Amino acid sequence: MLHNSLTETARTEAMKCSEFRRWLQAQGAEFKAAKGSHFKVYLNGKATIFADHGSKEMHEGLRKSIIKQLGLKD
Repeated sequence: MLHNSLTETARTEAMKCSEFRRWLQAQGAEFKAAKGSHFKVYLNGKATIFADHGSKEMHEGLRKSIIKQLGLKD
C-alpha cells in the first residue's frame, strides 16, 4: 500500500526530499553516500546525484530531472 501511495504522490504533487528518496528506493534505486547530504543514486546502470535535505520540499524541475536521468517514467 505504501508503494502505491508513494508512486501516486511522486507524479501529482510537490514532495519532500525524504519522501522522494523513499520513492526512489521503492523503484529499486541504490544510494551511496557522497559529500554532506549528497548521495550518488544508481538504478539500471544509470547514476545521478541527489541531495537529501530531509523535510525540505524539492523543486519540481529537480525531481523531474532526477527521474529522467535514472530512466524512470514520471
